[in-house]
Amino acid sequence: MRWGKRNSGKPSFTNYVSNGDATCTADGTKTAKCDRDGCSVTDTVTDEGSAGHHFTEEVKDSKYLKTAADCTNDAVYYKSCKCGEASVTETFKAAGTALGHKYTNYVSNDDAACTADGTKTAVCDNGCGAKDTVTDTGSALGHSFTNYVSNGDAACTADGTKTAVCDNGCGTKNTVTDKGSAKGHTVVTDPARAATYQTTGLTEGSHCSVCNAVIKAQEIVAKKTLAKTTVTLSNVSKGVKISWKKVTGATGYKIYRGTKLIKTITKGTTVTYIDTAVKSKNGTKYTYYVVAYAKNVSTNKSTSTKKTICRLTGVSIKTAKNTASKKITVTYGKNSKASGYQIRYVTGSTTKKVTVTKASTVKKVLTKLTKGKTYKVSVRAYKKVSGKTYYSAWSAAKSVKVKK
Repeated sequence: MRWGKRNSGKPSFTNYVSNGDATCTADGTKTAKCDRDGCSVTDTVTDEGSAGHHFTEEVKDSKYLKTAADCTNDAVYYKSCKCGEASVTETFKAAGTALGHKYTNYVSNDDAACTADGTKTAVCDNGCGAKDTVTDTGSALGHSFTNYVSNGDAACTADGTKTAVCDNGCGTKNTVTDKGSAKGHTVVTDPARAATYQTTGLTEGSHCSVCNAVIKAQEIVAKKTLAKTTVTLSNVSKGVKISWKKVTGATGYKIYRGTKLIKTITKGTTVTYIDTAVKSKNGTKYTYYVVAYAKNVSTNKSTSTKKTICRLTGVSIKTAKNTASKKITVTYGKNSKASGYQIRYVTGSTTKKVTVTKASTVKKVLTKLTKGKTYKVSVRAYKKVSGKTYYSAWSAAKSVKVKK
């Protein structure tokens, strides 16, 4: 190669780098760039001694097998070159290839007891001679009890027991109920006793004279007592009227408002009472109940179910006039504690009612009436409390003839 004036000398090459083209049997090449600054000349030469096998491959193939795996050891293989040539010295272990012991043919060791399973042993199927002994699950013999003897402990109504020792000779005992060994009661009758107003009675019963067990219990017969009365409540002009059903045998009644006794009635025939003390308590709820009693027997009494009412004062009709064809216009007083009003109009045997749903509405027109007929008109207030409707007393009726 000729060099120009720019090249002051021949190229110099020192740093050769392999081109990685060697084979197992042929050397490869290596290349270096000129050491001089500004010189781009390269030089490629044979990379002497780069040929040869490289045993870096770990291939698990039978042709590379050195030692086969057994129960406890992994297989060992010779490493190989990429060209397929096997090393004769370099090896590797194939992890996880050990066969492990295999046990299938277990034979009982005949060592089971009554309550404990025995064992069974197998020799490794792979022929390595290793043995494995495990619990022979379910081989426990279990106790066997056949010869039971009574313990002589039966009672009147309870069976006794009997005991047996295990037939297998382990000494375990088993005690069970000796069914059918109960002796039975010796029965004695307990006579009945009639009840009075002062004492309770008893029904006939029986018991065992041996163990004193009750065979048929005597039931207590209550003292002769008064029946419970039924109470009804209604608003009247003078207050709240309490009415109740007469109780046979009662000589009087006690009237309660809430928990307060408000009246004692000393006649068994009296069945009404008006609580005038609440007359002016418009819109207030009250609870009443009645206690019937018999003279000279303080414990002989009966209490009615409690009943509740909302005290509502009545309203009166101010005017009731036939103001238009087949119509009557009614005006009436206002009850500010009410929820509304009911207007009743009666002609002959026919009674009809209409409802006004606002306490502030004090006028109502009755329609579809029959000309020539006379209607008796009355009004009452009502109040709804907790889903229940309470009414005041009806006002005095006014008669209106429909002329139009």
